Amino acid sequence: MTGAAGRVAVVTGAARGIGQAIALRLAEAGYALALGDLHPADETVTAIKDTGGRAFAVECDLGSPGGVALLVREVTGRLGRCDVLVNCAGLMLFRPFGELNLDTWRRIQAVNVEAAFQLCAAFVPGMADRGFGRIVNVASNTVWKPPGAGFVPYVASKSAVVGFTRALAVELGPSGITVNAIAPGLTRSPGAEEGNTEEHFEDVRLAQAVRRSLQPDDMAGAVAFLASDDAAMITGQTLRIDGGLVTL
Repeated sequence: MTGAAGRVAVVTGAARGIGQAIALRLAEAGYALALGDLHPADETVTAIKDTGGRAFAVECDLGSPGGVALLVREVTGRLGRCDVLVNCAGLMLFRPFGELNLDTWRRIQAVNVEAAFQLCAAFVPGMADRGFGRIVNVASNTVWKPPGAGFVPYVASKSAVVGFTRALAVELGPSGITVNAIAPGLTRSPGAEEGNTEEHFEDVRLAQAVRRSLQPDDMAGAVAFLASDDAAMITGQTLRIDGGLVTL
């Protein structure tokens, strides 16, 4: 994979888990990193700098327009551009439909869908001016896999991410910008481990074609490829990374 030198990648949700793994892999490839997360991402920044990379983090609530605007200002002021945008920040709240209210629905859509739209709106003009850009959104295999109860707002948001990816790819292709998504399966990230039992992880593992629990690093290589020059003719796609679960 070529072309990373001198380029800037913005990764949201990079304090831990999948976002952190993606940020570390892109730094290894040679990108300068800007990280946005509701939580401190000092660990990720330190790990990048310890290997000679360049990175900074912004604590921001991407579920609010003000938080998105803060991240955009910091990226523009400190690095001057965004060549690769990875929309990984996500919110999963389990609510049975009978207990779901509009505020919870809107909060999940704001973090999982609206933040991606706002960041694309901010960074796409610069990508278009330079004739190059890579956008990678993070969806979920729950769009295809029958979810359990309480997933209505989350699955709706991730389905929107898939549709947003496909439609945006059509509009941005003529400007040299690709738009793709990955759809992880159940991954042993801190958030997933906090919300699932070991029994559930084991059931999912045994249902996969590749019978190993997914790790955050399993997502990072795919994103690095989609961000690279080698993926110049891949756009509008959603790559399901779940050990073959939803294809069986």
